[in-house]
Amino acid sequence: MRKFRALWTRLIGVFHPQRTDDEFAAELESHLQMHIDDNLRAGMTPEQARRDALIRLGGMEQTRQAWRERRTLPFLERLFHDTRFAFRQLRKSPAFTLTAVLTLALGIGGMTAAFSVVEAVLLRPLPFQDPDRLISIHEHLARDSHALRVTAPDVLIFQRENHVFSGAAGFISAAYELTGAGAPFRAGAERVSAPLFSVLGIEPLLGRTFTQQDDENAAPVAVISYAVWKERFLGDHNVLGKTIDLDRRPYTIIGVMPEHFAFPIRRRQTKPSGPLGAHELHLR
Repeated sequence: MRKFRALWTRLIGVFHPQRTDDEFAAELESHLQMHIDDNLRAGMTPEQARRDALIRLGGMEQTRQAWRERRTLPFLERLFHDTRFAFRQLRKSPAFTLTAVLTLALGIGGMTAAFSVVEAVLLRPLPFQDPDRLISIHEHLARDSHALRVTAPDVLIFQRENHVFSGAAGFISAAYELTGAGAPFRAGAERVSAPLFSVLGIEPLLGRTFTQQDDENAAPVAVISYAVWKERFLGDHNVLGKTIDLDRRPYTIIGVMPEHFAFPIRRRQTKPSGPLGAHELHLR
């Protein structure tokens, strides 16, 4: 309690310095006059009496400074005064102030954007099982360093000849007009090979994902996102087996993915580009 009272007194001294300084100055002047009166009664001249009294008190300004440091928070007081001085100077030069603020805003914004990219690409782990063991493979020509999409036949060859990885899968982005689930809309989709979900280590919320038989038969089946399931089918648990039309071709729904599942991860995309998300369907 005593420490709290002392801290409260110091805070008052920071925000009401004039009142506390005036009170102390009056008290200090009273003590100085008492010493001067004692010296005069001892036979000193007025000049000697005042000089001796100042020596006993240790100097008026030094005493005030020592008292102020004990009755306030010096670091907070300096910060308060420096801030007020900075605002006064900025108010005097509005052009300079505007330039400084814009420069700081651009610098902070640029650093925030750079850190966001670094955090998303390098620091934040992928939301899949064993993300440090996942790699993305591309093809390129001998004289061209630009990455090319791996063709479907090459994916099959890679899966057949693979002796290094525990699994491999291919995918390609597409877009379709979806009908048969409320009002028609343009839906983003990924056409994927059957092993994709096992490679990612993700299980569906409802139903199943694709099998090797689906791949071999080129079955028109679809795994829908959680967003499509909630928005278009109102979270109906009997959605499995229902049909949706994609570009007027019927696809049978065999599964629903978890709420936070997204594939592929779009590093530059911060929000869905469509009404229900950027990639809402996974197709065979």
